[in-house]
Amino acid sequence: MSTLTNPRLPKGSTIFITGGTGYIGAWVAHEVLCLGYKVRSAVRSLENSAWLQAHFDSLFPSGQYTQIHLPSLSDQAAISTAIHGCAGIFHIALNTTLSLDPAPYIPQAVAETLAVLKAAASEPSVKAVVLTSSSMAAVAPGAKPPGPIPAWAYNEEYISLAWDPAFTHPAKYFFVYGAAKAQAEKAAWQFVKDENPHYVLNTILPNANFGPSLVYTHQGHPSTASWAKALFDGDVDTIANIPPQYFIDVRDTAKLHLAALLDADTAGERLWGFAERFNWNDVLALFRKVWPERQFPKDLEGLGVDESIADTEGALGALRRVYGLEGWRGLEGAVRDAGFDREKVEV
Repeated sequence: MSTLTNPRLPKGSTIFITGGTGYIGAWVAHEVLCLGYKVRSAVRSLENSAWLQAHFDSLFPSGQYTQIHLPSLSDQAAISTAIHGCAGIFHIALNTTLSLDPAPYIPQAVAETLAVLKAAASEPSVKAVVLTSSSMAAVAPGAKPPGPIPAWAYNEEYISLAWDPAFTHPAKYFFVYGAAKAQAEKAAWQFVKDENPHYVLNTILPNANFGPSLVYTHQGHPSTASWAKALFDGDVDTIANIPPQYFIDVRDTAKLHLAALLDADTAGERLWGFAERFNWNDVLALFRKVWPERQFPKDLEGLGVDESIADTEGALGALRRVYGLEGWRGLEGAVRDAGFDREKVEV
């Protein structure tokens, strides 16, 4: 429940969401509905997304959540039609079919972001847009220097490596993804600077998301949640090259999106979703605590800690004003609630 008495958008308004069937997006849609707003979710296939329609129809009044078919997020005209009458927009979607090639992956991410922002600029009803960025848009995981991260830092290292044809790392898709997030967010802020649209823009920069999926039977353990699940299953190789960093509970990430949208004091900000430092030995310790009857891998050597510091005051202030929260959910709760002991997804 929200404690906000004067939200930026009146209750009952319609909120448009891209990427609403994803790990973060589904929780964002859930939070929107819980706060008494309506959701209009863009999906590439109504048939393949019917499970989420059914889920929300079972929990909320008919018509509070609707899905519309939007095959391409680069189609500004189609987006303009889709957002008509909406008061707010969450642009969460990004192509999850990762690529070793920066083109067309990165230009597509930029084009889709700008298409949403330009369409919103032509729709008088839109009062706020929230863009889901990433910690990797600002800094490389594991390569952050000790101390404060500059408020408007961008991951120029990943941008350079992603576009370098001589850089042929087997996990180059990771660098391309980070570069796409960085370039899309840079393009968004440049658009706002150049065009001065009538709406407020805020961006969310979460680090690794852990915690439960909204609808496990259709989502499994997606995105960064799959990292911890791999370790739970004894697969050390999958996480071997994932460095110590921060985590955020996916449910806090969702609330942070709503706080960015609804809090009138939050405008033109990057909100950092950095809740708690972790390395994989911290996760293993929690596994042993939560599931003492199971056997897990031995602690890994030479992990270290992430010594960077993100300024989370803006994020925590928005969460406090909208939800009355005084801090983040902890890593233990995210691990406990993830349901890693479920053996398979039953569709």
